[in-house]
Amino acid sequence: PNTIEQRSNEFSYSKVEGQRTIYTVKASRTTEFKVGSRNLLEDVSITVYGRKGERNDKLLTKACDFISDTKKISCAGEVLISLEAKSAASANAVQVVTSGVSFDQNSGEARTDKPVTFRWPTGEGRALGARYDSDNGTLTLERDVELTTNVSSSALPEKTESSPEESLHLTSSSLAFRGELRIVLLQGNVHAQQTTHDLSAD
Repeated sequence: PNTIEQRSNEFSYSKVEGQRTIYTVKASRTTEFKVGSRNLLEDVSITVYGRKGERNDKLLTKACDFISDTKKISCAGEVLISLEAKSAASANAVQVVTSGVSFDQNSGEARTDKPVTFRWPTGEGRALGARYDSDNGTLTLERDVELTTNVSSSALPEKTESSPEESLHLTSSSLAFRGELRIVLLQGNVHAQQTTHDLSAD
Protein backbone atom coordinates (compact mmCIF):
# COMPACT_ATOMS: atom_id res chain seq x y z
CA PRO A 1 0.00 0.00 0.00
CA ASN A 2 1.15 3.56 -0.68
CA THR A 3 1.07 4.39 3.04
CA ILE A 4 3.85 1.88 3.76
CA GLU A 5 7.54 2.56 3.26
CA GLN A 6 8.76 -1.03 3.76
CA ARG A 7 8.22 -4.32 5.56
CA SER A 8 10.82 -6.62 7.07
CA ASN A 9 10.80 -9.96 8.86
CA GLU A 10 12.82 -8.99 11.92
CA PHE A 11 13.44 -6.02 14.20
CA SER A 12 16.05 -5.88 16.93
CA TYR A 13 17.36 -3.06 19.09
CA SER A 14 19.65 -3.29 22.11
CA LYS A 15 20.82 -0.78 24.68
CA VAL A 16 24.50 -1.45 25.35
CA GLU A 17 26.80 0.16 27.91
CA GLY A 18 30.43 -0.85 27.57
CA GLN A 19 30.43 -4.61 27.02
CA ARG A 20 27.07 -5.10 28.77
CA THR A 21 23.67 -5.39 27.04
CA ILE A 22 21.09 -3.74 29.31
CA TYR A 23 18.00 -4.77 27.33
CA THR A 24 17.02 -6.03 23.89
CA VAL A 25 13.82 -5.31 21.95
CA LYS A 26 12.87 -7.87 19.29
CA ALA A 27 9.96 -8.33 16.88
CA SER A 28 9.36 -11.08 14.32
CA ARG A 29 7.93 -8.60 11.80
CA THR A 30 7.95 -4.83 11.35
CA THR A 31 6.04 -2.46 9.07
CA GLU A 32 7.44 1.03 8.52
CA PHE A 33 4.88 3.70 7.58
CA LYS A 34 5.66 6.80 5.53
CA VAL A 35 3.99 9.26 7.89
CA GLY A 36 4.71 10.02 11.55
CA SER A 37 7.89 7.92 11.98
CA ARG A 38 5.55 5.05 12.92
CA ASN A 39 6.55 1.39 12.84
CA LEU A 40 4.24 -1.51 13.64
CA LEU A 41 6.07 -4.28 15.54
CA GLU A 42 4.52 -7.76 15.76
CA ASP A 43 5.30 -10.63 18.18
CA VAL A 44 7.28 -8.33 20.43
CA SER A 45 9.63 -9.32 23.25
CA ILE A 46 11.69 -7.04 25.47
CA THR A 47 14.32 -8.83 27.55
CA VAL A 48 16.01 -6.92 30.38
CA TYR A 49 19.37 -8.18 31.65
CA GLY A 50 20.25 -5.29 33.98
CA ARG A 51 23.49 -3.37 34.37
CA LYS A 52 25.21 -6.37 35.96
CA GLY A 53 23.54 -9.03 33.84
CA GLU A 54 21.81 -10.33 36.96
CA ARG A 55 18.24 -10.38 35.60
CA ASN A 56 16.23 -12.06 32.89
CA ASP A 57 12.98 -10.08 32.93
CA LYS A 58 10.72 -10.29 29.87
CA LEU A 59 7.87 -8.27 28.40
CA LEU A 60 5.81 -10.11 25.77
CA THR A 61 2.93 -8.90 23.59
CA LYS A 62 1.46 -9.40 20.12
CA ALA A 63 1.86 -5.90 18.67
CA CYS A 64 3.29 -2.46 19.47
CA ASP A 65 3.74 0.89 17.75
CA PHE A 66 7.34 2.14 17.66
CA ILE A 67 7.86 5.86 16.99
CA SER A 68 11.44 6.08 15.72
CA ASP A 69 11.75 9.85 16.35
CA THR A 70 11.00 9.59 20.07
CA LYS A 71 12.25 6.01 20.66
CA LYS A 72 8.97 5.20 22.41
CA ILE A 73 7.09 1.92 22.10
CA SER A 74 3.38 1.69 22.94
CA CYS A 75 1.52 -1.62 23.25
CA ALA A 76 -2.27 -1.28 23.46
CA GLY A 77 -3.18 -4.95 23.82
CA GLU A 78 -2.49 -7.50 26.55
CA VAL A 79 1.07 -7.50 27.85
CA LEU A 80 2.72 -10.24 29.94
CA ILE A 81 5.66 -9.18 32.12
CA SER A 82 7.72 -11.97 33.69
CA LEU A 83 10.13 -11.00 36.47
CA GLU A 84 12.74 -13.52 37.58
CA ALA A 85 16.33 -13.60 38.76
CA LYS A 86 18.68 -15.06 36.15
CA SER A 87 19.45 -18.10 38.29
CA ALA A 88 15.84 -18.82 39.27
CA ALA A 89 13.57 -21.29 37.55
CA SER A 90 10.69 -19.81 35.58
CA ALA A 91 8.26 -21.39 38.07
CA ASN A 92 9.46 -18.82 40.62
CA ALA A 93 8.84 -15.85 38.34
CA VAL A 94 6.41 -13.08 39.18
CA GLN A 95 3.89 -12.97 36.32
CA VAL A 96 2.22 -9.62 35.64
CA VAL A 97 -0.64 -9.19 33.13
CA THR A 98 -1.82 -5.76 32.00
CA SER A 99 -2.40 -3.66 28.86
CA GLY A 100 -1.71 -0.20 27.45
CA VAL A 101 2.02 -0.38 28.20
CA SER A 102 4.50 2.21 26.93
CA PHE A 103 8.26 1.61 26.88
CA ASP A 104 10.74 4.46 26.58
CA GLN A 105 14.01 3.27 25.05
CA ASN A 106 15.83 6.36 26.32
CA SER A 107 14.95 5.84 30.00
CA GLY A 108 14.34 2.07 29.84
CA GLU A 109 11.07 2.52 31.73
CA ALA A 110 7.81 0.68 31.00
CA ARG A 111 4.56 1.98 32.42
CA THR A 112 0.77 1.69 32.24
CA ASP A 113 -2.24 3.24 33.97
CA LYS A 114 -4.47 0.22 33.23
CA PRO A 115 -5.60 -2.55 35.64
CA VAL A 116 -2.87 -5.03 36.60
CA THR A 117 -3.05 -8.61 37.86
CA PHE A 118 -0.02 -10.44 39.21
CA ARG A 119 0.91 -13.80 40.70
CA TRP A 120 3.87 -15.77 42.02
CA PRO A 121 4.03 -19.33 43.45
CA THR A 122 2.64 -18.37 46.88
CA GLY A 123 0.48 -15.35 46.10
CA GLU A 124 -1.59 -13.28 43.71
CA GLY A 125 -3.16 -9.85 43.54
CA ARG A 126 -4.27 -6.85 41.53
CA ALA A 127 -3.65 -3.13 41.30
CA LEU A 128 -4.20 -0.11 39.09
CA GLY A 129 -1.25 1.23 37.12
CA ALA A 130 2.32 -0.05 37.06
CA ARG A 131 5.86 1.17 36.36
CA TYR A 132 8.91 -1.01 35.65
CA ASP A 133 12.43 0.43 35.82
CA SER A 134 14.88 -1.63 33.74
CA ASP A 135 17.87 0.04 35.42
CA ASN A 136 17.24 -1.39 38.89
CA GLY A 137 14.57 -4.02 38.17
CA THR A 138 11.94 -2.42 40.40
CA LEU A 139 8.25 -3.00 39.58
CA THR A 140 5.99 -0.40 41.19
CA LEU A 141 2.23 -0.94 41.40
CA GLU A 142 0.90 2.56 41.69
CA ARG A 143 -2.62 2.46 43.20
CA ASP A 144 -5.26 0.33 44.92
CA VAL A 145 -3.08 -2.71 45.63
CA GLU A 146 -4.69 -5.92 46.89
CA LEU A 147 -2.83 -9.20 47.36
CA THR A 148 -3.19 -12.57 49.04
CA THR A 149 -0.12 -14.58 50.02
CA ASN A 150 0.20 -18.03 51.59
CA VAL A 151 2.64 -19.73 53.94
CA SER A 152 5.78 -20.60 51.97
CA SER A 153 5.84 -24.23 50.87
CA SER A 154 9.56 -24.31 51.70
CA ALA A 155 8.67 -23.69 55.35
CA LEU A 156 6.22 -26.58 55.29
CA PRO A 157 7.85 -29.31 53.17
CA GLU A 158 5.03 -31.80 53.75
CA LYS A 159 2.39 -29.32 52.70
CA THR A 160 1.85 -28.14 49.14
CA GLU A 161 -0.90 -25.61 49.72
CA SER A 162 -2.01 -23.38 52.58
CA SER A 163 -5.53 -23.51 53.97
CA PRO A 164 -7.73 -20.40 53.56
CA GLU A 165 -7.23 -19.63 57.27
CA GLU A 166 -3.46 -19.29 56.76
CA SER A 167 -3.74 -16.87 53.84
CA LEU A 168 -2.58 -13.34 54.53
CA HIS A 169 -4.67 -10.62 52.86
CA LEU A 170 -2.95 -7.27 52.26
CA THR A 171 -4.02 -3.93 50.84
CA SER A 172 -1.93 -0.81 50.35
CA SER A 173 -1.80 2.46 48.46
CA SER A 174 1.16 1.26 46.36
CA LEU A 175 3.69 -1.56 46.19
CA ALA A 176 7.32 -1.83 45.08
CA PHE A 177 8.81 -5.21 44.17
CA ARG A 178 12.56 -5.84 43.82
CA GLY A 179 12.85 -9.04 41.80
CA GLU A 180 16.44 -10.07 42.47
CA LEU A 181 16.05 -9.36 46.22
CA ARG A 182 12.61 -11.02 46.44
CA ILE A 183 11.44 -8.08 48.54
CA VAL A 184 7.98 -6.47 48.48
CA LEU A 185 7.56 -3.00 50.00
CA LEU A 186 3.98 -1.95 50.78
CA GLN A 187 3.53 1.81 51.04
CA GLY A 188 0.83 4.09 52.46
CA ASN A 189 -2.32 2.96 54.32
CA VAL A 190 -1.35 -0.69 54.67
CA HIS A 191 -3.88 -3.17 56.03
CA ALA A 192 -3.06 -6.82 56.77
CA GLN A 193 -5.54 -9.49 57.87
CA GLN A 194 -5.09 -13.16 58.73
CA THR A 195 -8.02 -14.95 60.40
CA THR A 196 -8.72 -12.82 63.52
CA HIS A 197 -5.39 -10.97 63.39
CA ASP A 198 -5.54 -7.47 62.00
CA LEU A 199 -2.81 -4.85 61.37
CA SER A 200 -3.05 -1.31 60.05
CA ALA A 201 -0.10 0.98 59.43
CA ASP A 202 1.02 4.01 57.43
